[in-house]
This record gives sequence, C-alpha cells and structure tokens, in this order.
Amino acid sequence: MSLKKNIVYNTIYQLLTIILPLVTVPYISRVLGPEGQGRYSYTSAYSQYFIIIGMIGISLYGNRQMAYVKDDNKKLSKEFINIYTLQFITTVISLISYFIIFTVINKSYRLLYTIESLAIIAAILDISWFFIGIGDMKNVVIRNTITKLAGVVLIFLLVKDSGDVTIYAAIMGGATLAGQLTMWTGLKGRISFEKPSLKYAANHLQPALALFVSQLAIQVYTLLDRTMLGVLTTEAQVGLYDNSQKTIKLLVTLISSLGVVMLPKMSELVSKGKKEEFKELIYTVFRGVNFMSIPMAFGLMGIANSFSLWFYSDKFDGISILLKVGGFIVIAISWSNILGIQVMLPMKKEKEFTISVTVGAITNFVLNIILILNFKSLGATIASVAAECAVTFTQLYFLRDIISIKKILKGTVKPFIGSIIMVTVINMCSRFIPINVIGTTIQVIIGVTTYGISMLILKDETLKYVICEIKSKLLKRRL
Repeated sequence: MSLKKNIVYNTIYQLLTIILPLVTVPYISRVLGPEGQGRYSYTSAYSQYFIIIGMIGISLYGNRQMAYVKDDNKKLSKEFINIYTLQFITTVISLISYFIIFTVINKSYRLLYTIESLAIIAAILDISWFFIGIGDMKNVVIRNTITKLAGVVLIFLLVKDSGDVTIYAAIMGGATLAGQLTMWTGLKGRISFEKPSLKYAANHLQPALALFVSQLAIQVYTLLDRTMLGVLTTEAQVGLYDNSQKTIKLLVTLISSLGVVMLPKMSELVSKGKKEEFKELIYTVFRGVNFMSIPMAFGLMGIANSFSLWFYSDKFDGISILLKVGGFIVIAISWSNILGIQVMLPMKKEKEFTISVTVGAITNFVLNIILILNFKSLGATIASVAAECAVTFTQLYFLRDIISIKKILKGTVKPFIGSIIMVTVINMCSRFIPINVIGTTIQVIIGVTTYGISMLILKDETLKYVICEIKSKLLKRRL
C-alpha cells in the first residue's frame, strides 16, 4: 500500500478517535463526575505501566523490523513469529505480576483493578506493529474503528450513574481486547506459520530493550502525573487533569499519528542510504506539522473558556486554565514526534532518544513534586508542558549536525503570526457568541477562516501546496 493511502487511512482513523471522545466525554463527565473519572484514570494508569513493561519496546521495534524485511516473505514470517513469541512471554509475565500485586496483595479497588487487566490481556494479543511495519494501515483502521464504535454504543447503553465506573472500565478494556483479537484474521496469506525458536526470539530482546527504556521514560512522565495527583491530592483533581489532557491529546493524536505512518518510509530511506531525500522529507513534515499544531494550540486557548463550560459541565470548574496552559503541549509533542520517532529511531539513535525522554521524565518528576502540592492539577499541567519541551530541546541538540534548527524555526514564523491574529479575532468575537456547542462551532469556523486568510496573505508554502493538491484532484475528476 502506498504512503499516501496509508496517510489517508490513518487520518480517517485519527479523525474518528477525535470525534468519538467529543461524543462520549461530555456524557461520561456528567455521569461519572470528577471523582468517578478520576478513580478510573488513577487505576488505569497502573495497568498501563504493566503494559509498557510487558511490551518491552516491541511496538516500535517490531514496526521497524517489519519495514526492513517486508519484501522477503520468508524472512518476514520468521521475524514476526519470533518477535511475537518474545512479546507473548514478556506480557504474560507482566500480567501475572499485575494480578499478584493488585488483586492478591492490594485490597482497595480490587474489582476495578481486575477489570483493568483486560488492557494487559489486549497487549498480549497486540500485533498492530506488524501491519504498520508492512505499510497496511487499512487493516488496522477498519478493525479498530468497528470495535471503537461498538464501545461507544455500550457506554451510552450501560453507563448510567456515578457508580458505574467498573462497567465503564470493562467496556474500555473489552473494546481494546476485541480490536486486538480481530487483527489476527488479517495475517492469513501474509505469514507462513512455523515453530518459533526461543533462541532466535531472545536475539530480539536486547534491541527491543533499547527502545523499551525510552518508552518507559515516556510513560513515566505521561502517567506519573495521574499517579502523583492521586497520591498527593484528590480523585477530583485527577479527573480535572485527565479530562484536560484527553482534550489536548485529541489534537496531538491527529498530528503525531503521522509519525507512526512515516516511520516505515523513513526507515526504508535510511536503509537505502538516501540521505538527501530523508532530510528533505523531514523538513516537509515539519512544515506540515507547524502549519497544523501552532494554530491548534492557540485555538484551544481561544475557545477554552466557553468550550469547557458546556463540554464538561459545571462539575469541572477550573478546567479551562488547564486547557490554556496545556495547549503548548501540542506544539512540543508534534516536534518531538518528528525528531524522535521519524528521525532518531530510523537512524538507530536509540541511545540519544532514550536520553531525551529520560530528561523529560526527570523534569516531570521534579516539577511535579514542587508544583502539585501548591497548584494541584495546574501544577501537573505546567510540569507536563516543561517535560515535553525538555524532550524536544534535548533532541534538537542531539540532531544539530543533521537538521538545521534555523530552517525549522524559520518555518514557524508565519504559523505563529497567523495563529496570534486568529486567537485575537476569536477573543474579540467571543463576547457576542453563545456558550454552547453551536457557539464553539462558530468560534472554530471563525478561527479556521481567519487563520486561512492570514496564511494566504502571508503566502505560506504549505497552504499553497494544499490548494494545488485540491485543484489537481478536482481537475482529474472533471477529466
């Protein structure tokens, strides 16, 4: 499947992952409230720790390895079977450890922790890295879309009050598990099954662990916030923080997902020694990401006050400031996704990548200790922004001889100018716009229109490219 088709399929899927929460989050926020949602977020963080430990970096490592051998069916089959054998062993050990700690030793929220184990079972069966590696996003998108839609229907049918946290957890975990199970049907005709070799599987352990350290560090500073908030403050503060992060990460998802799609292509260019083409693709991706991420961050700041009132309900008072401050995460993660996932990993700079995310983890931990006690969920948000920026700056330092920082920064000037104009216009118009879903829609339309006009006036290259592509498509249809 071509790179363009993969991007299209992935974009459709990521749009779905953005649209579905827009439907479910307002409902869940009102039904479970900050305490119920905080309880779910706090307990699910622990299952995520064990998933990361169990997967030991195989999601990224397997993706990359499949891209390397996808043209040799025999080697592809051998690599897949043995990498999955390693994954099965490590994730099962992780699941057993989780059960011992949270259902045998631990006495609080025992039922909820047991239900959360569905996510770890899903990780045991996760082979999405295979399809992403061979460039078949269609298979991943279709199967995950069906299960996500089914999950949404079940949420509305079964989650009715604040005591249904366990039902909500079961639906979320069950939908993930169902999605992973359906993936296996896509292997037919692609893989020739043979007996796995434990010795050969063990050969994948060391390179996977090199990526695991970085992924563990990433999870430390993405999940640690919820854990520390739950320990140092209240479940309600966890709920406020988690909901704001979900909204911010919705914006990040659409942009950062490009890294998953581009990784096989980047790895292929590196393996074939096409350095100039590799560099040019990096700058092209940066232009596209800056064009989207900067206005998204400023736009969120512009609509935060009115959006938070109707979207989350008055139970989540104080969440608007978390959205405004946390919006900068969109830009930082977008950059680190390109530098880390699309540049460092294909170039096998796992050591530098690990150092960068470790710097982020340390920054996050230290600032959480200082800020959470005084500022609670706002302190955790500030720590998250600082951590993501620390990762990005560290990666820029390591890649300074490969990538022109000046060239990247030059590409941010027009999007920043356009975004400042956009948020100014949104704020001026907001006093005349109602606080409801229609009002926010009007704000978004005003923002997009203002940004688009600003970029046209500034003669932005990315916008000109998009317009040319649209014209070309329309012309082809007419012919």
